[in-house]
Amino acid sequence: MATPLSQRVDRPKKKRILRFLREREGKLVENPRKAMFIKGSKTSEISSQCLKDFCALKQPDAVAYQKKNKIRPFLDDSSLEFFSKKSDCSLMAFASHSKKRPHSMLIARFYDYHILDLLEFGIENYKPISDFKDVVQTKTGNKPCFIIRGNEFETSETHKKFSNMIVDFFRGRVVDNLSLSGLDHVICLTTGPQGVVYFRHYKIQMKKSGTSTPRIELAEIGPRFDVNFRRHKFASLDLMKQALRKPPQLKKKKEKNITHNVFNEQIGRIHMERQDLSQLVTARFKGLSKKRSNRDFDAEKTDEPSAKRSKTSDDA
Repeated sequence: MATPLSQRVDRPKKKRILRFLREREGKLVENPRKAMFIKGSKTSEISSQCLKDFCALKQPDAVAYQKKNKIRPFLDDSSLEFFSKKSDCSLMAFASHSKKRPHSMLIARFYDYHILDLLEFGIENYKPISDFKDVVQTKTGNKPCFIIRGNEFETSETHKKFSNMIVDFFRGRVVDNLSLSGLDHVICLTTGPQGVVYFRHYKIQMKKSGTSTPRIELAEIGPRFDVNFRRHKFASLDLMKQALRKPPQLKKKKEKNITHNVFNEQIGRIHMERQDLSQLVTARFKGLSKKRSNRDFDAEKTDEPSAKRSKTSDDA
């Protein structure tokens, strides 16, 4: 029976198109997560400059759109999903400005080219990277360290999502080995009064300490700003569970008597036969040996002169 025209899939004739489609297919190990940076219809100097600094931190996995776009993410997300599919990006930063919500920044995550999480926040006390000219900036593509301090990151759902999205944004590519010199900057998130989060960025300076491990000092390199949360739209538990699902090919088989601790170190349990401790050879010390009786010392003294006499008779 012939398939209807609506269900037919035409195979591309050109190899270039075929390679492009294969890159967009689902993979066991996903590609590096790219982020797109979009300007709204109205932006302020602070929001647009903050968007540029975010783009500089995300390099080389960043796609920046220069033109302004009339987009309302919380009302219509079809345009954002179009940009996500066009640029093959799973992260987004969106800058906007209005009288009601001045100096706004919105960060988002996508799953299967559909919006997963949206979080909007206001930018306060902003200081760009260009104001920190005294410190040498980090190299492009280096992985950062993260410092997340505050009880709100464990109790508040908005703070949890924000820290998780910031780690997703700037964690960089997944690698097997990492050089110590490659960790050259730190992103620090600290909670303040009334739910404010302080975003700080530091350069790691390794100086001589007289030992094999260097002495670490931090120098601020920007951007620096305070985060004031506004609107948000988070994914449901079922959708988040589906997005975090791992394919069965990547799941490790359970090994008996092997566990892992908090630092992902392997801990094994070995079952052995019962040992006979009576035959165990241990180190012997004179202080632990049994004391000799006086009879043994007297016997040794009486044997010494007889041994000397026998030697003298043999020599003669």
